[in-house]
Amino acid sequence: MIRIFLLFSVATFLLSGCIDLLQQTKTKDDDLQSVKKQVEELRGERADRNVTIDDLRVRVQLVAGEIDSTRYSTDQKLADLDTRFRSIEERLGKIEDQFNALDATQRGSKEVSAEDLWEDGQKYYNSQKYTDAILKYEELKTRFPGYKDLPRVYLQQARAFAKIGKTKEAKLFYNKVRELYPKSREAKEAESEIKALK
Repeated sequence: MIRIFLLFSVATFLLSGCIDLLQQTKTKDDDLQSVKKQVEELRGERADRNVTIDDLRVRVQLVAGEIDSTRYSTDQKLADLDTRFRSIEERLGKIEDQFNALDATQRGSKEVSAEDLWEDGQKYYNSQKYTDAILKYEELKTRFPGYKDLPRVYLQQARAFAKIGKTKEAKLFYNKVRELYPKSREAKEAESEIKALK
């Protein structure tokens, strides 16, 4: 009986050791499953990252391709514009040469005199084109600063300014006649006409 009891005790002891070992194995197995699951999750994340990185690489290559295409297109357009610009410059040069030749021909055929400019100014004035008259008188003064009838030119400019309502400018030219040619008939006329403006 003691033997049976001993056998039973040993068997119980061994069985309890087996149960402990079985529980430890189960715990280890659970730990192993947990680690495997974490490894799989990490692999999935890594795969996702790799896919994302690959997507980014593809996008970078696409953008680089678009940049190259745009750069090429821009270079082509700039080259076309440069060609057009040179063509326009050549045509302008030809037109300028033709204009200069025409101008030289006209000058050779008829040189404009101070009297011509005076008459043109008077025609504009009498046609009530006062601004054109002012410009023509100014051209006469500029081209022929020694013209004998400059007092008359200044007086007509003053009158033209008065006609278009530019009183300040009219007074300026009336005073110019009085200052530059104080003893002239035009200076006396300017003095009386400037009083009428006030």
